[in-house]
Amino acid sequence: MIFPPFVPGQQDVFENMGSGSQAPAAPLQIPDHIARMGFHLTMDLTWMQSWNKMVLLLSSPGSQASYSVDMPEGWGGPTVLYPDQNAEGAPMTYVDRAVNGFTFYLPAIPSWGVPPSQVAMENQYHHSDTRYQFSMVVASGYTESFEWRRAGRREMRSLGMSRSGWKLVRLTYGNEVVAGFSEEKDLSMPRVGTFSYLGSGSTAELGYHWMLMAVISGIVVFQHVDGREQAA
Repeated sequence: MIFPPFVPGQQDVFENMGSGSQAPAAPLQIPDHIARMGFHLTMDLTWMQSWNKMVLLLSSPGSQASYSVDMPEGWGGPTVLYPDQNAEGAPMTYVDRAVNGFTFYLPAIPSWGVPPSQVAMENQYHHSDTRYQFSMVVASGYTESFEWRRAGRREMRSLGMSRSGWKLVRLTYGNEVVAGFSEEKDLSMPRVGTFSYLGSGSTAELGYHWMLMAVISGIVVFQHVDGREQAA
């Protein structure tokens, strides 16, 4: 489990949002015991057995789910992270679709003096490929940039993951790979894939909001890409 440090001093950015935004009515916040749940270095993503919900369960391999991710409007809608296995109660992260990407609403942690944060991720076309890039304040207090890129099976194996998928690159520090998401291609299987924190991403160096952003942005990339493939 990783219990990352918190990032004090970020500004409240929930003011002056456009009238068309689907942002939460009030800034999200989580209590101390939720923040201290931490994150497993490797988490399997599995569909919840439900006839009327699209919910992914996040669990350490062989364990019960610690988190759940709801897609209440299907492939093309928002994405909501919950600190339980039922996708119920108060969410801890909310992701809204924007014109050229996505807006992530990360929670405040009042007991640690951590305000809420808003992060934008853009999908960019690089040659024939799509990449997803975001910048955010990390635990050091500096703003760093990160990018999700496609990675083939051989490259993912070199990172300790068994299948092709996506890698999260830390652009500010020599393109270090700090997370990976390997995908199962058989849509009939309940297991979607595996998410892993890698390199400095597997330590507490980048902070709690980054840990949240890494895993939920990887799921959003999966949702966006597979949604387009389903619609094709």
